[in-house]
Amino acid sequence: MSKYVFPSDLNYVNHASQKIVDEISPQAIDSGDIIDIKLCFEEAFINAVKHGNCFNRELKVNVEVVLYENSVGIFICDEGDGFDFENCPDPTKEENLEKTNGRGVFLIKKFMDEAKYDNNTKCLFIRKYFKK
Repeated sequence: MSKYVFPSDLNYVNHASQKIVDEISPQAIDSGDIIDIKLCFEEAFINAVKHGNCFNRELKVNVEVVLYENSVGIFICDEGDGFDFENCPDPTKEENLEKTNGRGVFLIKKFMDEAKYDNNTKCLFIRKYFKK
């Protein structure tokens, strides 16, 4: 298990995602798994900075990576007010197609095997099972 603390700054998204990729690469044999995890982590990190912490650089994004035998679990936690993860608008519906945001949670739910948000801790948990 590894823990990281990042400032609420979008300039850290690549640095943070590279830390995750470096940690999971020895265990995740399938490159598609790594791509999915990287994409979803970046979306979650951006959401934590943008929507959770509202770009407040005094607030932090805490990340915890847990490697299991056949999967990886990642907690992405912000210091914001939380949100209703299960009721985010569907970006594939007609009325949302031309909106410029709202796809991050959709992608996370699509590409991760588990995605849960805890409004008490302000943490998103994502999990991907590795293909062998």
